[in-house]
Amino acid sequence: MDDMNSTTTPWVGVYTGPMWKLQIVRGRLEGAGMMTHVPNENLRTLDPLAMGGDSFTSEIWVHANDVDVAREIVAAEADSAPESSTGADRAARGTRLPRRMEWWTILIAPVGLALGIVYLWRVHKTGVRPAEHGSNLTMIAAAVLSALVYVCVLYVQIKH
Repeated sequence: MDDMNSTTTPWVGVYTGPMWKLQIVRGRLEGAGMMTHVPNENLRTLDPLAMGGDSFTSEIWVHANDVDVAREIVAAEADSAPESSTGADRAARGTRLPRRMEWWTILIAPVGLALGIVYLWRVHKTGVRPAEHGSNLTMIAAAVLSALVYVCVLYVQIKH
């Protein structure tokens, strides 16, 4: 229902949150007959990191004349959400963060290392260094460092 062609009515942000929740709220607003717009929605879907900052949070806009009703719908949606934000739940989520970082290191560092080896082999084979060769070498060094850090952490965990 995106229609940004209206030049007479300004758009106003009524909800900011994670994309999965944003889609639920958007469905409620559009179900109530409101036109909605999510700025840079396609870009955020194709490349979440292109926007910088908090890449996975976005905002819903509605026409200014729908703001009051839209805010009531957003508030009702927030009230209907299940309460699962106790201190114990937050603590449990916090303890999973290092595990997530560990898995990202496991998955990303070897891929960066493999791509770095392929890059170096092709540069050696062709004898041509691209203009961004220095930054490519920096990224390869970062992948090597990440892999070494992971190996050291894993070694320490196995020993204890």
